[in-house]
Amino acid sequence: MRAVHLSPLLLAGLLVTGCGATVRTTTDAAVVTPTDAPVVTPADAAVVTPTDAAVVTPTDASFPGACREGDLCLAPRTPVAGLSVTSGRLAVVWNQITDDGPDPTPQVALDIPFAGSSSTVRVPFTAIAPPGDAVLFCARACDDEARCPCIGGPRLGFAYVVVAQDADANGRLDFGERPGVRADPIVAVGYVVVAQSPEAMAVASAPLDMLFTAGVARGVAPYLPLPRGSRHVLGAPEPTRIYDLNFCPPDNPACAQYLPDIN
Repeated sequence: MRAVHLSPLLLAGLLVTGCGATVRTTTDAAVVTPTDAPVVTPADAAVVTPTDAAVVTPTDASFPGACREGDLCLAPRTPVAGLSVTSGRLAVVWNQITDDGPDPTPQVALDIPFAGSSSTVRVPFTAIAPPGDAVLFCARACDDEARCPCIGGPRLGFAYVVVAQDADANGRLDFGERPGVRADPIVAVGYVVVAQSPEAMAVASAPLDMLFTAGVARGVAPYLPLPRGSRHVLGAPEPTRIYDLNFCPPDNPACAQYLPDIN
């Protein structure tokens, strides 16, 4: 297992580790109501670009009761004194977890307004655009995901949930991927890892067996990070759990224990 570096422009200070060179040889109203299937243009685009208007119509109203299966449910909280819940952009971001070769641009799969006034937020998994090839964990012929597509399995995507301040009020999450555009500061990180797999695995294949302790669900599912030493592993998927959305910036040393740190 080698250190994985999330884009410092996206999650400055958020340390996530993953599997490296071992794969190089090869109300009760929905918070987000998608009116069409999410569209990504092109397939490996770093940002979801809908071709139809109002592909996702978001609100972040509270809802009672337990989380429904098929939704990602989050509860905003402030685990460190002196911090507060703030408005911004809530995003789900697929990221390449291997650290070999040049890092591909993270893919923003969902980017919606976040008012910060609700006790719980729900996002249907159907509103999250699927990961493109460059951000998948898979076997490749080289370490440069831009040049070497997946040639073997398992093909898994890993995503994180963040809230960022919309510093320039342009209505989108920016993480420095465009020249002259400053990265929006991250103010919150969900204590959850969203993974996508084309198949279920009762026991994850190596080297992912070092990360998933109770198998992998088919499709998109949320996983709670579990402490193991100084890092975290992922337990069984918990599709109806309400996960913490910790308003605790990654660059604040006091927030380290409230951020997912997988290996």
